Parts: sequence; structure tokens; C-alpha cells
Amino acid sequence: MVRLSDFGRFNVSLKLIRPESQAAFTSKNIEKAKINFRPGKDLQDMLKTLPIKKCHKLNNHSVFKSSHSYIQL
Repeated sequence: MVRLSDFGRFNVSLKLIRPESQAAFTSKNIEKAKINFRPGKDLQDMLKTLPIKKCHKLNNHSVFKSSHSYIQL
């Protein structure tokens, strides 16, 4: 796990295809890689009060606007 000061922390998780032996393990055994992020307390608190409103559709996706950015779903 990597801590990014008070901002939060992240780690990488892997979904693997089990090899027959440890010696047979290669990168081909990695089926999926994912980054997990856990925000710090200040970021969590900010997200709780962040005003978000639906503003329009773009390519059949809803687009939401917060005071800082656009989020496409």
C-alpha cells in the first residue's frame, strides 16, 4: 500500500490464473490488474458536501457538473 500523505492511499490488486507451479508463473497469468484508492479524511469530507447537479446529455451519457469538474456516466 502506498500512502500519499493525507490525500489518501492506494494499492494494486491482481486477478491471477493459478499456474501449475511457482516456476511456471509469468505475466500471462495476470488476468486483470486494478488500482484501489482510499481517500483520506479531508477528501472524504469534501466529497460528502460537494454539490453535483445533472446538466445535460452527451452521446447518450448523462453528464454531471460539480463546482470543480464534469463527470460523465
